[in-house]
Amino acid sequence: MAVVQRGNQVRPAEEDAVRRSGAEEKGQLADSGAGKEVASGSDSDGDVHETVVERPVIPKCKIVIDPGHGTPDPGAVGPTKLQEQEVNLKVALRLAELLKDSYDVVLTRRDYRGAMPSVRGSLTEKVSYTKKASLRYRAGLSKQVEAAMFVSVHANAAANDQAHGYEVFHNDSGRWLARSVFAAMGRAMPDHRPRRVEMAKYFVLRKNTVPAILVELEFISNAEQEAWLKKSDTLTLLARAIHEGIIEAKF
Repeated sequence: MAVVQRGNQVRPAEEDAVRRSGAEEKGQLADSGAGKEVASGSDSDGDVHETVVERPVIPKCKIVIDPGHGTPDPGAVGPTKLQEQEVNLKVALRLAELLKDSYDVVLTRRDYRGAMPSVRGSLTEKVSYTKKASLRYRAGLSKQVEAAMFVSVHANAAANDQAHGYEVFHNDSGRWLARSVFAAMGRAMPDHRPRRVEMAKYFVLRKNTVPAILVELEFISNAEQEAWLKKSDTLTLLARAIHEGIIEAKF
């Protein structure tokens, strides 16, 4: 029979295994690094023993981040020609970086080109762009990759060049997520007007099969807000606010 040395005592391996099992059942576990735990305990003689227990890897939920628009569709354009597609992309890329430790992030686009399905599975080889095809691709990506939620990032615009504030829209199942993101944005940008959080019929929302929201960051058509949206610090602040709202939603 195999034996195990413990200090000055020698025990049969079977007895040692039983004692280890007892420690595990009592929850006497300590983290020893990614994917592993250490079960520790002591017997009536005061001898301490440990064993490494492999911990199953739990896959991260997937989340689709959609930077709205993309060349040749620039989206709204500000008074000094700042394009919405540029703002959307920069915020989305920052948001993806913040989320990567908690979620498996899927982006509908990673550059200024409009989101389209690839020809051979490559993000760099895309079919000719049409707005309708792009919308269908973006709305359907959640189902395709089996994502848990969908977040579309936009900048707003209006004929009234004094319009300002942020909004969050959602589909039937995205209300809780929208409210959480809306609240986080309010805390991050208290000087900006909280306009509304409500259900809407935008294509990427109504055609999505998972909880989906569309975030309107600010009005790029307002010269003051356009200047604000040009700042790197602003883009980071907005990404952090959306990230906070997603995490606090506890999906």
